[in-house]
Amino acid sequence: MTTGTRFRVLGLLEVDHDGCRIPISAGKHRALLATLLLRANRTVTVAELTERIWRAAPPADPKGTIQKYVMRLRQVVPDSRIRTEPDGYRIEVTGDQLDLLRFQELIFAADRAAVVGDSTTEAALLRDALALWRQTPPLPDVPSEWVQQAEVPRLTELYLQAVERRIELDLAANRHKDVVAELAALVQDYPLRERFWSQRLRALFGAGRQGEALTAYREVVALLAGELGIAPGAELRAVHQQILRGTAEGGTRDVPRNPPDSASAGHRPQHHLPMSITGFVGRRTEVEQVVNALSAPGSGGLPELVVITGPAGAGKTTLAVHAAHQVAHLFPDGQLYVDMRAHADAVALSESEVLGHFLRSLGVTPDEQALTLDDQIATYRTLLAGRRILVVLDNVADATQVRPLLPGSPGCAVIVTSRHELTGLAVVPGGRFLSLGMLSPTEGHQLLASMLGERRVSAEPDAVRALVDACGGLALAVRLAGAHLLLHSDLGIGDYVEQLTAASPVQKLQVDGDEQANLAAAFDWSYRRLSPPQRRMLRLLSLVPGPDITPLSAAALMDISGSMASEYLEQLAAASLLTRRGAGRFGVHDLVRAYAADRCRDEELVRELHQAKLRLITCYIAAADAASTRFLPLTRLSRAALDPPPVAGEATMDDLDDNHASMVAAVRESADGDHPELTYHLADALRAYFMVRGHTVDWLTVVEIGLGAARRDRADEAIAAMLNSKGALRYHTGDTQQAEDCFRGALTIYERLESPVVHDVRVNLGIIAGVSGDPRLGVEYLTSALAGYRETGDVTVEHRTRENLVLALLQSGELEQAGRECVVLGGVGSRPDRYRALGMAGLVAQHTADLRAAARLLTEAAEASAAHGDHRTEICLRTAVAACQLEMGQVDQAMRLASTSLEWAQRDDRRSVASAETIRAGALRRAGRIAESRAGYVRALREARQARHRDQECEALIGWAELELEVHRLDDATAKAHEAVRHARRPRRPLRLTHALAVLAACHRRDGELGQAREAVDEALRTARACRYRLGEARALAELGEVEWAEGNRADAVRSWRLAETLYTQISSDRGRTMGRRIDELTDQDPAR
Repeated sequence: MTTGTRFRVLGLLEVDHDGCRIPISAGKHRALLATLLLRANRTVTVAELTERIWRAAPPADPKGTIQKYVMRLRQVVPDSRIRTEPDGYRIEVTGDQLDLLRFQELIFAADRAAVVGDSTTEAALLRDALALWRQTPPLPDVPSEWVQQAEVPRLTELYLQAVERRIELDLAANRHKDVVAELAALVQDYPLRERFWSQRLRALFGAGRQGEALTAYREVVALLAGELGIAPGAELRAVHQQILRGTAEGGTRDVPRNPPDSASAGHRPQHHLPMSITGFVGRRTEVEQVVNALSAPGSGGLPELVVITGPAGAGKTTLAVHAAHQVAHLFPDGQLYVDMRAHADAVALSESEVLGHFLRSLGVTPDEQALTLDDQIATYRTLLAGRRILVVLDNVADATQVRPLLPGSPGCAVIVTSRHELTGLAVVPGGRFLSLGMLSPTEGHQLLASMLGERRVSAEPDAVRALVDACGGLALAVRLAGAHLLLHSDLGIGDYVEQLTAASPVQKLQVDGDEQANLAAAFDWSYRRLSPPQRRMLRLLSLVPGPDITPLSAAALMDISGSMASEYLEQLAAASLLTRRGAGRFGVHDLVRAYAADRCRDEELVRELHQAKLRLITCYIAAADAASTRFLPLTRLSRAALDPPPVAGEATMDDLDDNHASMVAAVRESADGDHPELTYHLADALRAYFMVRGHTVDWLTVVEIGLGAARRDRADEAIAAMLNSKGALRYHTGDTQQAEDCFRGALTIYERLESPVVHDVRVNLGIIAGVSGDPRLGVEYLTSALAGYRETGDVTVEHRTRENLVLALLQSGELEQAGRECVVLGGVGSRPDRYRALGMAGLVAQHTADLRAAARLLTEAAEASAAHGDHRTEICLRTAVAACQLEMGQVDQAMRLASTSLEWAQRDDRRSVASAETIRAGALRRAGRIAESRAGYVRALREARQARHRDQECEALIGWAELELEVHRLDDATAKAHEAVRHARRPRRPLRLTHALAVLAACHRRDGELGQAREAVDEALRTARACRYRLGEARALAELGEVEWAEGNRADAVRSWRLAETLYTQISSDRGRTMGRRIDELTDQDPAR
């Protein structure tokens, strides 16, 4: 027999005690009880209860009326479990006492089963969860507008999601007949829910009732058109097509979970396809083959693969891009494109580089990216799973490049182009191969007509045929010839053909030995029609090592202004010798690049080519220095021996973004040259850019190459610079141990050289110690570095070091000294980044003064950092503002700001993710959203541990312990509190230790261990007072009062609470108001008074 009080909300509102039903007859009483139960184990304020019970028409004294309702419920319901809180009421129940909590526990258990692949257990748990539901929609007897409009739809959706999920498992287990009748009822009850219709079609088909399945499809088509004026979604359409072919499965192997007509939730689709070339003609059969292959639903649980092969210049890329645009609407989650550059003189892209690019496009921030190929592949395939994404891999060398880039699940598709046959991909099931030949005379005519106009082409039909023939039917050659004629409208097509055929063909540019291709002839005549500066520009562009050509690189090569370089690039693009890739970015076909390289060898002096290469590399170095210094002024190797072109001084971060890939390629290419110093100088210059932008994969590539070059050159100072850079990289990727090893290696060299850069390394070691080690050691390192900078007179770096010292002092609990350092920072004078000093003052005020004043300082500093483009600092400061808001009781504002900061941090600054997650989780906890809050603390703790950020790890553990304490999971709370105390002690972090001990004391007190509670809270109070940490002192005093009250020392308890209330009020903490109400409530209940 069931004993105790049980509450049910998954149907009519019901209360039982010892198996007997207890009627709650008054509607407002039911509304109050339902509101508390729907926010079980969380405080619901009087203001919230007033709004949810009466909406816009509350009584004159809502608080008094609610008190009467609560009193009545306590009288009617034995052990009502309704607790009075300082600002509201809370009902304390477990999953055994409330069906909604039990439902959530079972769903959570089903989630765990799904993670480990135990579908049998998952299905059983879902059935148990759904059995708790007695009626849908629930709570029809609760007269509350809030319940009916907000909560009932939410609960109903949870129910329906669980039903859909359980049916999916039944279908996957081939229990089609078992669910046919159930689904017939569901589509009647929820006729516009397409997932139920999709499941019904699959169930009918799996049960051998294909005709009924098709009838059901016609029924839902008519329903959706009549009710909503829309067609069925992609999932329904896909199931219908499978039924027609007789291939529908019971489960979801062949039916994507994300419908093709809407992008995946939370995913921002990327559309990277190049522009479809203007005037695309011909290739009708080939286009249809590709489009048909990509339009058909996947088979065999594998993505679609189309491989297009053929000789250089045949139009493989043009066809692939055109076909991709034709089917782009079928891939709403995005289209990814990359030129693998297998057939260019430039260094080909590695699989790791391509994966890094794709992962960034799919939302993985650079700091999140794995550094091993296997981990990159795993992340890539995980992100593509369940999405409809088209991947285009252009100019591939061999099958080994393709395999790591193939998705691992259906729904996606891949187009590959290559000059080689890629026979290694023939083993991929379902792959389609298309060999592209030459244009037919008719297609060549159509192509020229699309460029020159039908009138001009029709006037000389024989000449057009001769021109196509002279070009060997090679699409690129025909297009280049057309471009030449387009630029010279006074030149007859026949005359141009005579010129082409009269000239001796350049045999060495024949494609794949095909003498009829005559690509070189088309290049020659187009080239000769260019002006001398345009010709030289084309020649020198072959020296750019990467895929992107920009005004910056072109200006450096030609030693001209950026504006003049832009003009020449536009002219070459107009002649179809370059392609536009975006604002200020151009590409060059590999054949054009090869032709230009030949022209260089024939027409340029070796000395001039050498000078052009030097100008390009030194331009990259100086541009990286100039652009990134404004964001991050770091000490760099001396560039005295370099003479960069003037255009480099005008570079911006956008320029570095545009030249990013080419600069990385330049590092790789220069490593094999005669100037190793250029390699490590460029690697050194890129450090600040990579740090600001977070491109950790490329940073690793560059710093390893730079370190190798420095060692070959036996340049000790450069070796130390590379080790320092590598250490910074490892710190940013969360590997603090390797970071420390690299920094110590650099420190040894700099100390031997007696270089002033030794102070930079000490700063880095100080930051590492503060974050992951002993904050007091961090203070020592930073203090030593600060003294060194004062001796050298480097005010800029001294200023930045003092900022890091303030943070280390806060971490070590030396709040007064941190305040004194802030005073020095504030007196430095006018500086572009003075907002950072303002932010430091705000952080100190957050721990020593008034939270309201701290929030103002931090907000002002955050706004200034945003104006300066310093996004990472802005994220840190806005996260701190959210922490202040939460402590001041501004829960909604804190949640919004923490959520925004979290979103930004996940994209741009992994080091701030844990802190933002913790603050958001705290706001969710204060808002009563316990499950979401717990999940947030789990994520925060994981992030903090990955980054080895001890303060953030302690914060997450403390918040998590508080949450478990609130919901009466005492063992979990105590375990988390003990762990927080352990981390805060070794090495000692006094501010975190104060809070951790206070929570641990509360756990011991709740468990009746008053001696241990007293010991913990006394230590918390001593620690806080030793640091002059007023918030920590107030929190310790508040808990001390609780312990004293439990001990029976009522007068001492009230005295401690009064002191806590005063401190809380002085620092603008919302806990002061709560503390005052706590005192009034408990002293009113004390019979001795």
